[in-house]
Amino acid sequence: MPTHKILTDLDVGGKVTTTEIESASTILLDAAADITIDAGGQDIILSDDATIFGTLSNSSGFQIRSRVNDADLLLRGVDNSTEFTALQLDMSDAGTAIFSHDIKMPSAGVINFNSGDMTITHSSNKLSISGGTTSINALELGQTDHVIEDGSNILDENDNTMMSFASGVANVTGNAATATTLATARNIGGVSFNGSSAINLPGVNTSGNQDTSGNAATATALTSGNKTIAGILDITDTTDSSNATGDTGALRCEGGASIAKKLYAGSTITGSADVIAYSDQKLKENVKTLDGKKVLEMRGVSFDRVDTGKASSGVIAQEMEKVAPELVIDDGKYKGVAYGNIVGYLIEAIKDQQKQIDELKEICRGCSK
Repeated sequence: MPTHKILTDLDVGGKVTTTEIESASTILLDAAADITIDAGGQDIILSDDATIFGTLSNSSGFQIRSRVNDADLLLRGVDNSTEFTALQLDMSDAGTAIFSHDIKMPSAGVINFNSGDMTITHSSNKLSISGGTTSINALELGQTDHVIEDGSNILDENDNTMMSFASGVANVTGNAATATTLATARNIGGVSFNGSSAINLPGVNTSGNQDTSGNAATATALTSGNKTIAGILDITDTTDSSNATGDTGALRCEGGASIAKKLYAGSTITGSADVIAYSDQKLKENVKTLDGKKVLEMRGVSFDRVDTGKASSGVIAQEMEKVAPELVIDDGKYKGVAYGNIVGYLIEAIKDQQKQIDELKEICRGCSK
């Protein structure tokens, strides 16, 4: 037991006037009734060797103040003979509260954030979050990889399953009766759509254009007039397993406002009439006569197609590129040759050949057979 200084010579019926009571050991205040500390300066100061570490103050309410920089306030107690910290206020983090166990609130309790811009309210066995935006982040909650475990359900107020989770997959039921926009906009027919308003697809469901319902499984023809498709029409034969090279579909047409439209075909094109290309002088400038002698540098070849195995003939694009590069088209995947334009070189080559024939005939005129 510590040694106490017992003041036995005080008149307990009156007042003791002094500025300091000093003892080399513990001072014991033992009263049969209450002990009252009356500080007219509003502060009860706690110090250790003249260093103030805390005060109890009557200033705008009762204050318990820690006076040491970054020193935490600890509320400690004893549970089953073991002393523990029930509440720690971290003064190095603006007073963050750290509880060692549960926080229990009464029915109809409210947690209020930032003067009410968000609240969590309990009422009749229901918890409501209102105001602002609510987000759930598994990492912030201290979880490793998920916030709703597999097999869990999200129910509506009638206990009907709206969303269920199994093996990491979310299954959604019901409808989006109250939805107004998509979280991420998508393109439909080249038109951006997020659900905020109706969209108007070119050529579909607009005045004077084709209105379509059902499917085209049995369609054989358009009902009337010419129909315009702006953009790209791509018709692919999904049953064609011979398309080993990954070419564009069976038929692909790229439209546009200019005359330079493109048509791609994945197989032979057969027509009952002529194939005609615009060649009007009004469409051309910087016109020059071709050098027919370049035909002598061209090589005609036979070959087997890698994708179909069929035998064919023609030229090699890479070889033609060295002789007449304007005849070669490179789409980034394969090189092609404008076979019809080779005719210009053949015409000039035949004219050169005919000129030589005429010159030889002139030399040989009158020669005996």
